[in-house]
Amino acid sequence: MGVAFFILVIAVILVVAVLYVSYKNKQKQEFSYNDDSMKPTIYGHVHGAEGIEENKVGRIELFHDKVMINQVAIIPLHRVEMAEYSKVVKKEKSADGNSVNRYYGNLTIFFTDRNGAASSIRCETSKPNQFNSLHQYKHLVKEINRATGSELDGKLLKQEPYEL
Repeated sequence: MGVAFFILVIAVILVVAVLYVSYKNKQKQEFSYNDDSMKPTIYGHVHGAEGIEENKVGRIELFHDKVMINQVAIIPLHRVEMAEYSKVVKKEKSADGNSVNRYYGNLTIFFTDRNGAASSIRCETSKPNQFNSLHQYKHLVKEINRATGSELDGKLLKQEPYEL
């Protein structure tokens, strides 16, 4: 009786382990586009996209064949013309009266919509002075322009003026 119960417990554990492994493999197959082919991802307020709320922080992901917005809207890369990055500097007065620079990043993607009309979407950083996000925006622009063939040796990125 004790040996039969032990064999039954071992069999149940093996069946559960096999089911768990097969479930995990199925999940990996369903969401493989998230692992292998995904390129850079940025977060910010997305403007100009159908069905995307502008006042909420959205996500733009670049895949090898498409640009995806909030995992809802898809722009195939063959319809993307180019992407541009710009840095916006806003001067604000602090509480003590000093002038403070606030840096925001803007990413604009120009594409042809499904009706054949020229369209664009814009994504801007949600908070000022997110320098890591600014670099991610620049990187995403380079990757989109490289993937679409509209890269002009970095000439599309506007360089910020500096003092000598």
